[in-house]
Amino acid sequence: SIDLVQISNVKLTNSLTISSPLLKSLRKSIFVGLSDILELKLVSCGIESIENASFEGLDNLVKLDLSLNQIESVKNLDLSNLDKLRILDLSLNKIESLKNLVFSTQVRHLKKLYLNNNPIKLIGNVDFIGFDKLYFLALNGMKEISTDPIQLNGLRYLRELELEKSFNSTLNTDYESFFINRLHNLKKLKITNFRYLTLTNILLNDSNHMERLEILSTKLKNVDFSFIHSLKSLKSLVTHNRLPIDSFKFAPLLNLKLLEIALSKAVETFHIIISLEMGNNLEHLVVDLQTNGQGKIIEIENGENIRSLSLRNCGIQLFLILI
Repeated sequence: SIDLVQISNVKLTNSLTISSPLLKSLRKSIFVGLSDILELKLVSCGIESIENASFEGLDNLVKLDLSLNQIESVKNLDLSNLDKLRILDLSLNKIESLKNLVFSTQVRHLKKLYLNNNPIKLIGNVDFIGFDKLYFLALNGMKEISTDPIQLNGLRYLRELELEKSFNSTLNTDYESFFINRLHNLKKLKITNFRYLTLTNILLNDSNHMERLEILSTKLKNVDFSFIHSLKSLKSLVTHNRLPIDSFKFAPLLNLKLLEIALSKAVETFHIIISLEMGNNLEHLVVDLQTNGQGKIIEIENGENIRSLSLRNCGIQLFLILI
């Protein structure tokens, strides 16, 4: 491993970045004397092991980036000296399990946690007990997601959640449902790369504060959006799908401010209807048809409050009807 003793007495700026495949491991007290560091990036260092008290001396560290390493487990990760840590990035490692996250009780002020592109299996109950202040969690590129209810315990103050299944996922079910429980204060949810998603089976229990919902790169079995009628605070809905849909109904979304719809290149329907409930407050509408030059008719029902309308890739001939 690299000896960092020589830099311990050097006056540095607030950020330190180390990128070397020779580092491999972090020894105890390796950063003693670097209390001015606010951001530490140890990216692509080939780190496999981290000794206890490795981060001793980094009393003011706010952001720790350990992405692109070879970390297989975070069960015994020691962050006990990082009382001021707010952002932790463990993306692109080899972490498979989120059980026994002991470090959660050591960084109680952590606000953002990135676990992207790890071979994680998200199944059943996952305990995040101790992450009392966490408001952003990214779990993109997971290996497997359970079709049973996913219960993320201990995230009562979580505001933003990103969930993406890896293209190489081992889950081979033909149709998938999606369940999230006990995220009472969730405001933003992004779901990506589910092969076949039945929207009517999405369950967002007690998500009364949801403001933005994104469903991307997903092959939808249906597009009945009545499933989110309880999301009375929803202001932005973005949905990209791969089915030839000719009618969208958004009747229950009276408070929606922004709506973005993107269809696949396979759409052959000549007449597309976007139906909004009377008295809606929609102000911004984006429609991307990704067509191959065919003419289209887009009919928007009850769109009298729309202030901004963007029509993308709608073909050479376009007929727009506002009702």
